[in-house]
Amino acid sequence: MSTPPEVRRLIDALADDIYDAYYGIEYRGPQYSRGQGMQAARYLARKLIRRGWRKTADYCLPRCPHGTPTCYDPAPHDHCEL
Repeated sequence: MSTPPEVRRLIDALADDIYDAYYGIEYRGPQYSRGQGMQAARYLARKLIRRGWRKTADYCLPRCPHGTPTCYDPAPHDHCEL
């Protein structure tokens, strides 16, 4: 099951915010490229989304009728693909 475009957009928006918040502070640790930082930020954004975190009320994820937090298929279906 592929990730719907609206979920990808939300993940990217969260990843940008996470990256900017992390590297926006005075950071003295190892310097990573933007690509490496964004990869880590996307990982964290996916974890936050799976736990029900939302950026704002403007970004609503499609909801699974079974309530499965990692399934974003709003159409009726028999079981969820994880």
